[in-house]
Order: sequence, then structure tokens, then C-alpha cells
Amino acid sequence: MIKQSYNRQIRGWMVLAGFALFVANCLAVVLVLSRMPVVSEWFDSSRVFATSLVLHVDLSLYIWLMAVLAMLATQVKGEHQPKIDRLCRYLCFGGTFLMVLSPIAGGDAVLTNYFPVLRSPLFMVGAGIYLCGILLHLFWPSVSSLGSPLLRAGIRSSSICLLAAVVAVMLSFSQISVDLAAVNYYELLFWGGGHIVQQSYLLLMFCCWILIVESIFKLDQQPLLLWILRLAALPALAGAFVPLVYAPGSVEFRDFYTLLMRYASWLPAPLVVFCLLRAVGVRKLVSRFECIPLQAVSLSLAMLVIGLIVGALIRGDNLQVPAHYHAVTGAINLAIMGVGYLILPELGYRLISERLAALQIKLYAGGVFLLVVGLAWSGHLGVSRKVAGAEQGLSSINEHLAMSLMAAGGLIALLGSFLFLGILFQTMRLIKQSALSSEYQARRV
Repeated sequence: MIKQSYNRQIRGWMVLAGFALFVANCLAVVLVLSRMPVVSEWFDSSRVFATSLVLHVDLSLYIWLMAVLAMLATQVKGEHQPKIDRLCRYLCFGGTFLMVLSPIAGGDAVLTNYFPVLRSPLFMVGAGIYLCGILLHLFWPSVSSLGSPLLRAGIRSSSICLLAAVVAVMLSFSQISVDLAAVNYYELLFWGGGHIVQQSYLLLMFCCWILIVESIFKLDQQPLLLWILRLAALPALAGAFVPLVYAPGSVEFRDFYTLLMRYASWLPAPLVVFCLLRAVGVRKLVSRFECIPLQAVSLSLAMLVIGLIVGALIRGDNLQVPAHYHAVTGAINLAIMGVGYLILPELGYRLISERLAALQIKLYAGGVFLLVVGLAWSGHLGVSRKVAGAEQGLSSINEHLAMSLMAAGGLIALLGSFLFLGILFQTMRLIKQSALSSEYQARRV
């Protein structure tokens, strides 16, 4: 059971994460419709598409996931530090709002890989403030700790990978010429850190798996899994200092990070799955499969496998690339959704509908699967990335079918994601209203 004094802090991070996901979903609707055949003709503004793409990627891949990591880190802190936690959350909320409002100040969208940006001081300041808040929360010293050793090790390694990504960006910044074109400059700036931070997110997913399985089955000590989690951050630490060895932009620089993500990022996954299966047993897993968080773990693992398969098939810079990372991101999100349903009772809430929650998990997973298939198919046909409307140049029936499948899957996944947020916050709102009503009745008596 989560300590009562931590409830407000955890709810605060949940609200931040939910806000980021909600805005990212709204922008994703624009992106999906702008690439849907026929409908895309209504979206003739490349600026709207590019700005929406920047904010969608940054909110869904950075703000949302880092806020979830901060929420999980709160659960394993062994001392109550409300002032520090409040400061961190205020920084993160402020940074997020600045990023969301930054299009008002103008600035061109730079559609680089990993961390696209708006060339606006408001956007840059907001991103910096948010990152400071997250790092302060994750690395503020704690004299004691809570939670299982496995969860603490996973969160610590995920945090270290995030810090390593920041170091890689800072070292790259110190060596890149400011005379480069904007696209090339930001591509090199975030190339190393963008690859490293993926390891942080995968470790976050492992933490979600472990938290769910431990809560349902009460695992014994797992020394092998513990060491896997502890050592998982080592490749990221090595990657942090690569800009000191290879010049940013060199072939060696690009190849190192590509190989790091291709081989080191996913390697802990089968080891974690093996350890969890060995600790629990297949029969026990099957016997409790009606448990919604456990279904989320299973679908998360299946989506991760799909993402790895698509990643292995990538040939060139086409829509197979977003197919790969949408599958992996979908796997991470499914694990987080499972944790959301798991910790609601720990916070004193009761789901408004378990049947609706079970439907939501399947709806989101099915939508992501169709989205990934549509993107991979379109990439195989040669459809370009980061363009919308007539710029896509769709001509054949197969291209129209593939992009229609992508759009249908994207809209279904968005419906599932909106439904998750609706279930979460409606549950919290109803309980709060009930508590206020009970307090009012007690005062009248």
C-alpha cells in the first residue's frame, strides 16, 4: 500500500503525465487526419503539420514518459520531502506549459529525429526548465528507500540512462559548429542523447512489468534479475562520452549510436522476461490472466516483439522508421496503462468499470497494431516521412489502402488512449466528489 503522505505527490505527477498525453493525443488527431487519403486535402498548411508533429513527439515521448518515471521514483523514495517534490512539479508544469504555448511566439519547426524542436526561445526555455525539474526530482538524495530492490534498481538505471543522454547532448553541443544549417545542427546535437534515452524508456517499461508482476504474485528474491537491471545502464554510460572520442557528424559517431540502440537497447528484454517467467511460472500467469494489469503486460510484450521485428526490416528513411518506434512506444504505453490501473486502488480509488478498462487496453493495443502495419506497409511502398496532404504523392491503390489502414489504426489507438485518461480521471473525480459529499453530510449532522 502506498503511504498516505505520498498520495498527493503521486497524483501530482499523474496529472502532469495525463495532461501531456491528452495534448499529445489532440495533436495526433491532426497528424493522422493530415495523412489520411481524401481528408488530407483539407490540411494544406505544412506549418500546422510540422508544428503539431514537433509538439506531439516531444509531449508523448519526453514529457509524458519522464513524468511517469518521476511518479514511479516517488514511490520508492524513503522520506517525505513535499517542498522539494512540489518545486520539481512546479518546474515541470511550468516548462510543459511554455512548450505547449510556444507556437504563439512563432519559430520554425525543425523536424529532426528523436527530438524535433521549434526555433523559439519559449520552447527552448520550457524544455530546459522541464528537464531541470525532472533531474532534480530523480537525483535529489534520499537517506532511505521504499519498494522492492528490483523496482529501485530499475528506476535508478532508467534515471542514470536519462542523465547519460543529457551528458551526451551537452558534450555534442560543445563541439558542433553553430554555422551548420538548423536541421543538421539539431540532428547532430540530439543524435547521441536521442539514442541513449531510448534505453531509459525501455527500463521504465521493465519497471512497470516488474511492479505489476510483483504486486500480483509476490516474488521472492531475484538476484539475477537484480543484476540485469543494475548493469543495463552501462551501455548508456559508455555512450554518454562518445562525443569526446568521435567528432559529432563523423561516420564513427553515427554508427556507434546506431549499433548501441540496435544491439544494447533491447538485449535486457528477453532476459527480464525469462527471469519473470522463471519466478512466476506459466501456469500461474495463465490462472491470473483476467487481471487487467497482467493483460497489459502481455500485450506490451507482444507489441515490443512486433516493434523489434519491424525495426529489423527497416531499409532506408521511410515510414518503416515511425512504424518501429510507434510499436515500441505502444509497448511502453501499454505497460504504463497497466500500472495506472494497478496503483489506483493503492491510492484509495476504485475503478469506475473494470470491463471498460479491459476494453480500453485491447482497443489501444489493436489500434497501435493496425497503425504499425499501415506505416510499415506504406514504408515498404516508398511513402515519404514527415509530409502531409498532397506532398505525400499517393498514386497507387496500395498506397491509399496502406495509409487508410494507418489512419484507421491511429484513430482507434487515440480513442483507446483518450478512454484511458477518461477512466483514470473520472475515477479520481468521482471518489473526490464522494469524499466531499460525505464530509458535508458529517458537518450537517
